[in-house]
Amino acid sequence: MNSKNFVLKCLCGVSILLILIYLCYALSSSTNAQKQSKPQSETPSENSIESTKSNTITNQNGEIKCYYAPWCGFSRSFLPTWNEFKEYAGNKYPSLKVTTVVCEGETQGVCDRAGIKGYPTVVLTLSNGFNKEYSGQRTVKDISAWVENEL
Repeated sequence: MNSKNFVLKCLCGVSILLILIYLCYALSSSTNAQKQSKPQSETPSENSIESTKSNTITNQNGEIKCYYAPWCGFSRSFLPTWNEFKEYAGNKYPSLKVTTVVCEGETQGVCDRAGIKGYPTVVLTLSNGFNKEYSGQRTVKDISAWVENEL
């Protein structure tokens, strides 16, 4: 009789364990489904994506974007250089749209759809729609030389 009680207790314990595992799995699947079904904002705030005012009217030569994340140290250190480049590009390339995209919060979807994996990332979209990612030194001089070569 003792061994039967032991077997019954083991079976009950295993059954309870399996039920708990199933419930945990069901709850986590439900939570993930809710997260995935939540629509992302397609209209990010003006603070999250900004373009140079003078360059937003025409973009015959394409657009250059800097995708950055405020929590990323590399992004924070690059931002002053990028802002300097934006000012320079506004004068040097008047038909090039220069945009800054904050990859956080409501605009994270924009960065995800663009395939951005690291920060900061500078991408030049040519007038034919072809994208080129910048991989050189993060200086105004080097970025400008690259843009000049690509346009």
